[in-house]
Amino acid sequence: MFQYRYAVRTIFFLLFNLMLAGSAHASISLVWVARSEPETNDFPVDDLPKEWQAWCGSQECDAVAKLQLRSAVTERVIGEVYSWSKSLRIGTQSLCFDEFLIFRFSLGDLYTVSNEQGACGGFMDADLYPPLNDNGLVLGGGSDGSIVGGTGFFGLAEGNYTSRLFLEYIEQDPAFYNELLFRVSIY
Repeated sequence: MFQYRYAVRTIFFLLFNLMLAGSAHASISLVWVARSEPETNDFPVDDLPKEWQAWCGSQECDAVAKLQLRSAVTERVIGEVYSWSKSLRIGTQSLCFDEFLIFRFSLGDLYTVSNEQGACGGFMDADLYPPLNDNGLVLGGGSDGSIVGGTGFFGLAEGNYTSRLFLEYIEQDPAFYNELLFRVSIY
């Protein structure tokens, strides 16, 4: 029942915003958050969309994580996001990689790809942003990119996305997403 009510409210909200904008070129910004330990990205390989195939090509693409998505307003779980990376580039205190995301909701999936710079982050000074764990390191960063496709409600979506995060590492492994914010603009 909750998912049905959420779907109806979401569709109403989207249609209402389009009517207020008064233009076929109106955009809608949606904001989602994730705060949790990363789960294993268990997205079925046989279900990967053609957009993922085009992004990955013949390169080695790593399944990074799966996270629950929450409404930025209500904090209720509204879906999940699956992430993949390729082309890891490591500097002295920072790293970048190309990123593909699948946002999965009851209304459909939304696919995004990071821009040419990729998803990037740098390690934070523990005095400025203390880690939750005594031996943790916090990476601050994010990415910007484009919507490249989707299914269901998002089947014709075009637009862009921005993500910002604080990710805690313990012994070189991602341990906890202290804050992960997604803003998706659909137009």
